[in-house]
Amino acid sequence: MGVKLIQHLGEIPRGVKEIDEARRYCEMIQDVRRNGSLFFSPPSKHLCRVAAVSLGLMNPTEELRCHQVHELFQKRHRFKTEELLWRYIEDTPKLPRKYAAVLYGPLGLMSIKPDIIVLICDPSQAMKLIQAYQYDTGERASLSLGGLFSLCADAVLTPYLKGNINLAIGCEGAREHAGLKDYELSVGFPYKMAEALTEALQTLAKYGGAKKEHR
Repeated sequence: MGVKLIQHLGEIPRGVKEIDEARRYCEMIQDVRRNGSLFFSPPSKHLCRVAAVSLGLMNPTEELRCHQVHELFQKRHRFKTEELLWRYIEDTPKLPRKYAAVLYGPLGLMSIKPDIIVLICDPSQAMKLIQAYQYDTGERASLSLGGLFSLCADAVLTPYLKGNINLAIGCEGAREHAGLKDYELSVGFPYKMAEALTEALQTLAKYGGAKKEHR
């Protein structure tokens, strides 16, 4: 599926409608995956404010900061100290507030090129994508992962900012609210890499890929 960051609503192709109700970013991704939906979502329709901040749709607010401290430190004890919580938040990739909406849809239905391609897959499929990247570049993938704010920051923002492939292992929110399975994760990469990765996958499949590696 494709994700396109929109700076001006005039960029949205004619006929693409606004999402009908506010949802979490990860729920929107799953809607595209399961139903083939094509839509755009302005800031008001992004239920997860953390994702909206990461995607450059809004600035962080004091209310959001207080919520993060309460939920992630005081209530759920996700970090040893509050300072470590803020270190993680500051290190999480995010864009400046300059985008008006995000366009989501299947690649075959998008009439404009997406910025990032997002795939939901299992570990074996993710392995093959990383092997395809290695085939084309001769490089080990340099990944940036987190167990919070994962599908938005890791599958979209890291590839967008670094121009490279990245994995997202998901988080409880994506698994609870969007139905991401225990065995599923996500791979994101810039649209400009799609052709090379596709050709590499075809070549690896032709010659057996990983089947003979461990003999």
